[in-house]
Amino acid sequence: MSRGSRRARMRRALGARSGLAAGALLLAVGSSACAHGSDAAGIAILTYDEAMAEYRTATEQLKLAPGGTWVESPTVLQAVDENGQPNFYEAGVGAQQADFQWFCSWAAAVVGSSGAAREAAMQHLGTFHELGVWEKMDDNGHQLFTTMLADADLGDFSGLTGYLSANCR
Repeated sequence: MSRGSRRARMRRALGARSGLAAGALLLAVGSSACAHGSDAAGIAILTYDEAMAEYRTATEQLKLAPGGTWVESPTVLQAVDENGQPNFYEAGVGAQQADFQWFCSWAAAVVGSSGAAREAAMQHLGTFHELGVWEKMDDNGHQLFTTMLADADLGDFSGLTGYLSANCR
């Protein structure tokens, strides 16, 4: 299998989110894989099972909003591509998917509540920059999330609502 088709599979897997965050996510965590192990730049490459183990470990360390539940398997993590070939992932992608699901949970809590409950949910969202995914994000991703949260602080929830619609189940 060519390096280009592996890179395309990883881009598809990492960029599977649509709408508001698709560009930010792809730029934030995009990578290229040579094979399982590491790529030419020395970045660790994981199998699907390893990425899922990373996701499960991260879910044990994060608390979702009340009533939130973790998805069994994030849609961006797929064992094989459309041709039945195994997918590979940059180390950290499983944990990043847990971070994004955490964001979805608390964003839904903000949009779906009012008063003290909304304020508490906003406090949780305000810690998003402390999660590991923030370090992997580029400036476009930082701006996207910072703007959504700043707007929500001012009472404009349209960015969060759009993000939820485009990226969250």
